[in-house]
Formats: sequence, C-alpha cells, structure tokens
Amino acid sequence: AVCAGSSINLVAVGATNYTWAPSGSNGQALTVSPTQNTTYSVIGTFAGGNCSSSASQMVMVNQAPTVNASGIPAVSCPGNAINLTASGTAINFTWTSNSSYLQGSQVTVFPTVNTTYTVTGSDANGCAATANVVQTVFTCVGINQIGASLSGLNVYPNPNNGEFTIELNNGLNKTVQVFDISGREVSFQTSSDDKMGVNLTDYANGVYYVKVKSESGVEVLKIVKQ
Repeated sequence: AVCAGSSINLVAVGATNYTWAPSGSNGQALTVSPTQNTTYSVIGTFAGGNCSSSASQMVMVNQAPTVNASGIPAVSCPGNAINLTASGTAINFTWTSNSSYLQGSQVTVFPTVNTTYTVTGSDANGCAATANVVQTVFTCVGINQIGASLSGLNVYPNPNNGEFTIELNNGLNKTVQVFDISGREVSFQTSSDDKMGVNLTDYANGVYYVKVKSESGVEVLKIVKQ
C-alpha cells in the first residue's frame, strides 16, 4: 500500500526480459505513482522469447487525511500569545515555521514578525497532508498608551463603548483602517481632518487594531470595545 501522491517500486524476477502493463514499459523494475487501487501485470520471457510467464501485483492507495488549521487572533502585536489549532482526519500534528517546531493539535506561539506556520497531519496509515496559518503582526501601541510613535497621534477613549476618536494634528491626508482579531477589516475611512470619529457599536465587544497611515508615517494601535 502507498499514500496518494507517493511512488512505489515494482520488481520482477525469474526471466530475462519483462513487459509491464498497463504502462507498456520494459525492464526488470518499474516505479509507479497510482492515484487509485491498481493491479500491475508483468510478462517475463527468456532469451529468444519462446517461453513466457506472468505475474501481477495490486497496489492499494490510501488517501491523504484532511488537515485544517487556524490561528486566534489572526492579527496581533509583537510577542502576543497566538493559539494555533489543527483539525481534520489526521491524528498526529506537527507545527513548523522558520523559527519553531511544535507538536500537538493545539499549540501556542509568540511571533514578533509576520510568520507562516505549517502544520503537517498524519493518519494511522502514515499518510500526511499540510495546512498553513499566516500570522500578521503589527507594531502596536499598548492599550493603556494614548500617545503613539506617529507624532501627534492619539486615540480616545480607550477602552470605549465602540465610539472613539482618532486625532492626528498634521493637516495631512490620512487613512484609518480598523481590523478585528480575525484580521477582517471592519472600518475604512480617509480624511485630511485632524480628528476622525470611528463607530464600532454594531460590532462585538473585544480587541480591535486601528491602523493609521499618513504621509508622515504609519502606526497601529490596539483598542478595546467593552
């Protein structure tokens, strides 16, 4: 038996010349990569071709398991804890990135930069499949910090009830995007006003990330709606 997508070597012995079916290949050995259960036959002949015999071998194909992966939250600040979860028909899971190696269906990571985590899940047959989680990491200002590194930027109140003000006294065009913890954009607006009001009252309570971009720089702030 082989896993779907894998190859297997078939070797015939006892004759001088060999012809394989269904491939029509000649030679003592044949490498195949079946996608479904397949029976391979070989006819062997001695030199001169007067005598021949045949043999066959069925190759069973085991399909790869299903593997799904998610990370909560999908966006974070550097060093925040991210819970990675794998599911599906696999029974063993291994997580890897360019800086980590973890085992288990649920693991916790603390990325400081944008990172792709790959989970490999294997089943009882030894067949495997993979899935990826792309973790976005913003350079954030803490919840309790009002001032940000983008000169003159303030957000208030924080925490709030869903209504808050972004203030950036530079007279420049600016873009304000708000993301929920899954990375989904829930608000987008542009203005050259020094103050911009944001209303998230229609959204669930929790942590949101506010990305403010102007000609003088970019800053991401972490806010809480309660």
